[in-house]
Amino acid sequence: MSSEEWREIWLQKMRQVLSAKKFKASTMEGFIDIVDRYLVSYTCHPGMIPQEKAFEFLAKNKKSEMQERFSRGSVIFSFIIAVFCNAQSGSKAETVSDIDGNIYKTIIIGNQIWTGENYKATRYRDGTPIPLVTESKKWSLLKTPAYCWYKNDTINKEKYGALYNWYAVNKGQLAPAGWHVPLKSDWDALVNFLVRNGYNWDGTTNQNKVGKALAATTEWWKSRNKGAVGNDLSKNNSTGFSALPSGFRVIFGHFDDNGNIGGYWWTDTRDNDSLIHSCALTNDKSFFDRQPIKKNPENMSYGLSVRILKDR
Repeated sequence: MSSEEWREIWLQKMRQVLSAKKFKASTMEGFIDIVDRYLVSYTCHPGMIPQEKAFEFLAKNKKSEMQERFSRGSVIFSFIIAVFCNAQSGSKAETVSDIDGNIYKTIIIGNQIWTGENYKATRYRDGTPIPLVTESKKWSLLKTPAYCWYKNDTINKEKYGALYNWYAVNKGQLAPAGWHVPLKSDWDALVNFLVRNGYNWDGTTNQNKVGKALAATTEWWKSRNKGAVGNDLSKNNSTGFSALPSGFRVIFGHFDDNGNIGGYWWTDTRDNDSLIHSCALTNDKSFFDRQPIKKNPENMSYGLSVRILKDR
């Protein structure tokens, strides 16, 4: 999709938001005019406009244009910043398909484009099959790539995606061309963007409390812990990441932590000889966790979910 097409889609989306807020047509078109000229001046598509640039632009124009046009300048300025800067995160970008023909919705968060659901391909992008291993003992002894469905039930494919062992991720051929399994730096960039831009459950901008922003609004066990993923699910998923408690397969081959408790994702850390990394959300915690674990056959036998990220 071209930059011009993105611009038109974004402006249409903004008109819909402003119309829903019952702003007068003249006021609404004033908004659109200012933002339109900014979109034209910024070369990337509007889903990737950095918040800092938006603030910089709007701040320069606040007195010269905003307050001249609208008597409620300060209120309107705050509103347009909220629409302008937050509409980028969780907005739908494009779809991507894997080698098996599965189609994934994608979302824009900051300057990253993620799949909004877990990966489920059963072949590498060159068409090579990934072995499906259901037997627990065989899984625990593997030192080669494998995948499975949670509890070996294909009914979990569409909802939770596949669980892959580390060897399947390590091959570097899992994602479609132009996409990749996220590096640890990619996950860190995601969390840092969300923290910096007020996606913590309490609105703070100095600690990782973004679990609710990433977690889906369904399936998580309830929690009494304030700010936890499982506390008031209606406040989850402001990013559209839609993380579900998809569970994992442990080193002995059995399954754990589905039943609405946790979701776990691999990180591509092939450049590190001693550590591998996984990420997690759990129902009773408020943060998105990334943990390094020792690179040994036992840990590489874990079956975890995968998200993919578009190359930049």
